[in-house]
Amino acid sequence: MNNELKQILWVESDDMVHRDFGKEAKEYGLELVPFVCWDDAATALKNNFDQWSAIILQPVSMVHPGSYFNAKQFLPQAFADISVICSMRSHVLPWYILTSEDKREFDEMVLESRKEWDGDWKKSYYNSDVPKERVALFRRIKEQTQQRERLQVRTGKFKVVYDALDYLEDHGMNVRMRNILEDMLVSLCFGTIAQVKIGNIREALEYVFKCLISNHLLPFIKNTSGNLSNGGCSSLLSGREARDNDETIFIPNSTIGSIMNKVMAENVYYILKISNSGQHSDENLSEYLRITKSNNMVYSCALLLCDIIIWLKPTIADAVASQEERGYIPQWWVKE
Repeated sequence: MNNELKQILWVESDDMVHRDFGKEAKEYGLELVPFVCWDDAATALKNNFDQWSAIILQPVSMVHPGSYFNAKQFLPQAFADISVICSMRSHVLPWYILTSEDKREFDEMVLESRKEWDGDWKKSYYNSDVPKERVALFRRIKEQTQQRERLQVRTGKFKVVYDALDYLEDHGMNVRMRNILEDMLVSLCFGTIAQVKIGNIREALEYVFKCLISNHLLPFIKNTSGNLSNGGCSSLLSGREARDNDETIFIPNSTIGSIMNKVMAENVYYILKISNSGQHSDENLSEYLRITKSNNMVYSCALLLCDIIIWLKPTIADAVASQEERGYIPQWWVKE
């Protein structure tokens, strides 16, 4: 199996169809994994549930090896097993009917629940003899898989990050941060080939700095071009001095100190170092990526960004509360 393709559990006994339709599906990032009877498919579904992105059923199929090809036996059994297995996993796996058989053999047995994910398709099935309908099915599975993956990232183990972003977007955070982070996390969790560049990481980190600036928790430190100095922001948050392009020097207030934990500040510096290397085509970084042939470095930055966002929410909330209650936000840096 190709790990870069989304795995589709497919009940279909025709070897010629396996080859031809499988090739078509790969053009949409899908790998059709065929089973000739439902018993085998159900076992694969139970044992490797997380492997599958969707199910495609040929309704006139065998329930058991060597049994009759009979929709009245096959579909009720398949639908019952799918319902039980999905219920046990607390996750709905969409299923579709792909067939060239006469719809009178199966149409009345297709459950109405399919409309939850396929409601705008007028028929209960896709005609396998019609190329446009096959393409429509493969395209639909691809799009819905991408949507489900993004939803799982937002509502699963990274929910606390997206809850923080919901708050931060009302307090100066650029909404593009959500998209950049989501691309990286979907790629990390599902092996999706996303167009994530190291430059995107630098952009995301800059959004963090700008959010702090807009909430009066960081000065606007300019680089030689007059733009925001990411290096200067990182330096000051680390508790070191930062020099503006007009020679103004910012240092942490000795009474208050930096608002950022030392470990968190080191994470910021690490992300900045990696993104700077990528922006300037660093030979050492290029060699590292050639050796590892992985996105692990990008993923590590994504996870560190998650922690920074989680830290940022209460930090901004405390500043907002201070402004409302005391009329000012304590300034933790001074100019020299």
